[in-house]
Amino acid sequence: MNPAHTKQYILFKQALIERYGSVQESKIRIDHKIGTCEYDGIKYGILFPSDYIEYTERKFEKTIDYCFIGNGRNREWVKDYDGCIDFTKRGRHMDTKYDIDKPYYDAMMQSRFALCPAGAFEWTYRAYEALMCCAIPVFLSEPTFHDYNKKYYYQLHGQPHSYSIYHALKNRELFLQEHTI
Repeated sequence: MNPAHTKQYILFKQALIERYGSVQESKIRIDHKIGTCEYDGIKYGILFPSDYIEYTERKFEKTIDYCFIGNGRNREWVKDYDGCIDFTKRGRHMDTKYDIDKPYYDAMMQSRFALCPAGAFEWTYRAYEALMCCAIPVFLSEPTFHDYNKKYYYQLHGQPHSYSIYHALKNRELFLQEHTI
């Protein structure tokens, strides 16, 4: 796949343009496999543009226990949870893939926990989106990407889950420091 057609590339480029006004696309490097970005020799992690951040600043009451919206392929364990489970392919459609999926973020912002199965690579956008929405990520097993397990509060499948607004807000604060410019 052409890196310029990935969500990672599009969001990174948008964040750079917001910060610098313009960018030279030839200086953008994306490593989708490990989830890193680079511009003009400066390395970044996954970045989100301001419209995503602003959209998720709205306050929602946490009325949903578990949220999973996405492709159900190889993600059978998410069916163990009651709540907001929706198997959809919206994120795979090129005409909507790069827009803010407002129903998705609204559900995530109303959720205490976001189920974060691994995708095609070791990292997943869903984990970062959960942090942004003050939902506690739930993984099938210990996450290993980007020292995620050393920085953020999360929980594991098969263990009792307890929501903590303190941890959710600390996660968001750290997320904003590391995934915006």
